[in-house]
Amino acid sequence: TGEASFDYQSTEPLILFGSRVDGSNNCTANAAPADQAVLSGIDQFPVLRINANAGATGAWSLAHLTIAHGLATQTNVGGLNLRALPGSGAIMSVINLIVRDCDSNGDANPQASAMRAYVESTSSSIRILGSVFRDNRSSQYTPVLLTGAAGSGISFSNNTVAFNWADATTVPGSAAEYAVSTGGGLSVLLSNNVFHANVRGTDQSPADFATDTSFVSVQMDHNHINALSAAGVVDNFRTQGDPRFVSNSDLRLRVNSPLRNSGNNSPQGGLWNVDLEGSLRVQGGVADRGAYEFSELLINGFE
Repeated sequence: TGEASFDYQSTEPLILFGSRVDGSNNCTANAAPADQAVLSGIDQFPVLRINANAGATGAWSLAHLTIAHGLATQTNVGGLNLRALPGSGAIMSVINLIVRDCDSNGDANPQASAMRAYVESTSSSIRILGSVFRDNRSSQYTPVLLTGAAGSGISFSNNTVAFNWADATTVPGSAAEYAVSTGGGLSVLLSNNVFHANVRGTDQSPADFATDTSFVSVQMDHNHINALSAAGVVDNFRTQGDPRFVSNSDLRLRVNSPLRNSGNNSPQGGLWNVDLEGSLRVQGGVADRGAYEFSELLINGFE
């Protein structure tokens, strides 16, 4: 259709699940690490558009996948465009995804380069859990957009958002977008997220999360975030500084990370039972923040 490499618009629930294969190369019911099932736009095409149409019900889910190298245009989201249309009653979940290296290639004001989650029905909801958004670039807008109609809601929990570049071609003083931005009149609930080294504008000033609280209701707790544009929003138990990733290319936590055993065990949207690599969550009694759960066995010398 030209809208996306994979375009699904229906009232019937959709489940896309990256699974391990057995010795005969057959799919199993066991989750694969997200980086082993890759959907790519090869820097030329949008990757996924998924719409729950009017009348849609049930659980929709995308899990244990990588969405990479999607190209956004002025009207098309480059990575994942997830939308619950008016009249829908779908419960849509994004769980343990990696969304990386999406771009907008200079087009003016694309909707988002990496992901747009859009809820237009108060009977539908979207939750985004345990996912990584990294190295996405939007020329004149935001890499990740959370938006919806008044009375709708999006939960965004235990995600790692790092090294994204908003408003990449916009000069200093004019750049207004952040790595993750909100719009519409919805309620946004953010818990246990890690934001690090996200920037905006040609001067690459820090820019993690932004919301306009005059028309968006925001609740935040246990987030690790440095550059926040959300006047009047209280982020309970917020921390700042170096999250102490293993490296800039490996966003797992080091043993001395302040994010270990520091989250909320009952975050908005729920807590998935495994992390991005399929490791058990929770370990150590308290959930780690971000998409990765540190293996407490490593402390005791086991690998």
